[in-house]
Amino acid sequence: MVKPSPFLPAMMLAAGALFSIHCSAQQPDLGIARPGTDFIPPETQAAIQELISSGRSGAQSLIDNGDMDWLEQARTQSELAENPLTGERPAPTAQQPPPHPLGDGVKNLIFVSWSMGESALRDILTRYHGHPATAVVFRGVPEGQPFAGAVMAVQRLSMDTQSDVTVLIDPIAYRTHGITAAPSVAIESPEGETVIKATGISSTQRLQEYLDEGREGDIGQLGPTVEIKERDLVEVAQQRIAELDFEQMKENATQNFWRRQSGHLLPVAAEDRVRRVDPSVTIHEPILDSKGNVVTPPGVINPLDIMPFDQKLIVIDPSLAWQVALAADVVANTAPEITVTVIATHIDPDEGWNMFTRTEEAIDAALYLLQPSLAHRFGIERVPSIVTAADRAFVVHEFSKTSVEEGRHVQ
Repeated sequence: MVKPSPFLPAMMLAAGALFSIHCSAQQPDLGIARPGTDFIPPETQAAIQELISSGRSGAQSLIDNGDMDWLEQARTQSELAENPLTGERPAPTAQQPPPHPLGDGVKNLIFVSWSMGESALRDILTRYHGHPATAVVFRGVPEGQPFAGAVMAVQRLSMDTQSDVTVLIDPIAYRTHGITAAPSVAIESPEGETVIKATGISSTQRLQEYLDEGREGDIGQLGPTVEIKERDLVEVAQQRIAELDFEQMKENATQNFWRRQSGHLLPVAAEDRVRRVDPSVTIHEPILDSKGNVVTPPGVINPLDIMPFDQKLIVIDPSLAWQVALAADVVANTAPEITVTVIATHIDPDEGWNMFTRTEEAIDAALYLLQPSLAHRFGIERVPSIVTAADRAFVVHEFSKTSVEEGRHVQ
């Protein structure tokens, strides 16, 4: 029975750790992935940064996530609060980098290429079955072959040979140890430095014998070599980034952005109305810290008891001039210690950034986009609405057009 080879997760781990372009954090404005690799040239990084910042609504994540700053602060304060039963505070957790597939000790690296032929590769995979501190390392994938195809090709060899040796695609290891031909072997220290290496062999045992004799560093070429068929994966990625037309990408993203933002349309208020919304939540099970201590017991929690809501939310339809005028008036006449946040129910995709920019200029403040979760949390049902807090509840004021025009919205 053919058992699955464990090399594939290690292979993907190495490639994933090296190339974080496809999995890095997304900026909330244009949805463009931000590269996180140091090898990208500064001019390319600058172009990407310009693309990201051109959206002008980076703070939109505040609304997209359905939370305001004060709610996040309240959650954090609650989590880090002193336990009333023990007097202890939960220890913060630190995110650890992913471990190397071969662990933290000395590593034996066998540098190979498809140029060596399938038979030679099969022999190496078979020979190093059961060697946990050893890895077979490719520099990249053959020209014209997709990455997934290269992974499947090596996986097939591993399954055919029943080998459990770790296989990596790691061009950084090639650079670190100065490998330019295959096969080559290097013994790497726990700190990632070259202890000893040789070209033209694939025997880690032979290299260890030289090390036992007291030799270190580059032993030189000890046998025949072949040219490495695979291009450096770092260089391939760098070239593809350089070939991207960032100006066209930026233009396309800018033109299409508002067609992907649905917002949350609400009807216009026909009359003045004031409603109170209770933000309390019920905790059915105790919240424990990492040591099992009770941080928050079961019961009803009102976020306003943890963190005061010193904000004023204004939700408007930016296509209606009288609602934009209302937002501008509230922003201008609210006390400085109160944070005013203006939220639009939608942006007309045909007007797009023109409407967004025009509204921001009119209200002289940042503009955000309403999401259904936020409307539900604060009980916002019609526009315009002004949300404040009093007596442990949110207070939602709705105003008619007549009321706004007559100035009866002043609070």
